[in-house]
Amino acid sequence: MRKIVHGYQSAKSAISELKGLPMNFRINRGRNRFQYFSGVVEDIYPNIFTIRTDDEIQPVLSFSYNDLLTKNVQVQRPK
Repeated sequence: MRKIVHGYQSAKSAISELKGLPMNFRINRGRNRFQYFSGVVEDIYPNIFTIRTDDEIQPVLSFSYNDLLTKNVQVQRPK
């Protein structure tokens, strides 16, 4: 079971600070499968946020704030 470190509101405020900035994302798809991509946090909703990616196949992805809390989605600033 994954450990939740921060609260829901702290995850939401952290994502709202990153809105519009280019970021690198690491998505845990389960069974040691990870997806890496760069994109921009596009919209913020009460329960989810959307990311605009550079990928032509999936240009927009949505995630819940719970994905951040359980570290299924990790966000890093580009180097």
